Amino acid sequence: MNRETPPQSFRDFIRRGGLPDLNSYLEDKEEKDFYEDLQNKSEEKYQSVIEALGHILDPELGVDLINLGLIYGVFVKKEDAAFVKVRMTLTTPACPQIDELIDQMLRALNSLEWISETKVVITFEPSWTPDRMSLYAKIALGFA
Repeated sequence: MNRETPPQSFRDFIRRGGLPDLNSYLEDKEEKDFYEDLQNKSEEKYQSVIEALGHILDPELGVDLINLGLIYGVFVKKEDAAFVKVRMTLTTPACPQIDELIDQMLRALNSLEWISETKVVITFEPSWTPDRMSLYAKIALGFA
């Protein structure tokens, strides 16, 4: 499957605490017909998802998923905005805590009143690098 490259502004956007143009992270072209970027649909709901994910810490690093830059996109189904899909990566493909991390994400997101179903998709394209971290994460982990 040929994937689009992330937008040039990805790193700058992450440094400002936001997410990139999320449509570039949909699995394939056909999927774009079924999902849309939650931030474009509802800023309030988008912020509730980001806040929920911001409370989930990487068990080995002790920094939350948002500041680590692990979340690549938050999408909703076009015909059912209560179905949320989160596209994310891991710091390493061999992450031993992936099951616990996904369980925490599902519990946190499904506790939001407006969400009826959640799907977490792991991708390694593009791969995670430390420059995706926020300044907070870089300081906490000794990268700055």
